[in-house]
Amino acid sequence: MPGWFELKKAGSGQYSFTLKNTNGDTLIRSEQYKARDSAMNGIVSVQ
Repeated sequence: MPGWFELKKAGSGQYSFTLKNTNGDTLIRSEQYKARDSAMNGIVSVQ
């Protein structure tokens, strides 16, 4: 399943990611993380 992850920083300073499919639809949305590295670890866990 080809797709991509988008990592975003909220105005609160927390990070989250979404997994998008080839059509750009959101497949999953993560919880919010205090640190960017924690969000990246979340992406690795999903992969």
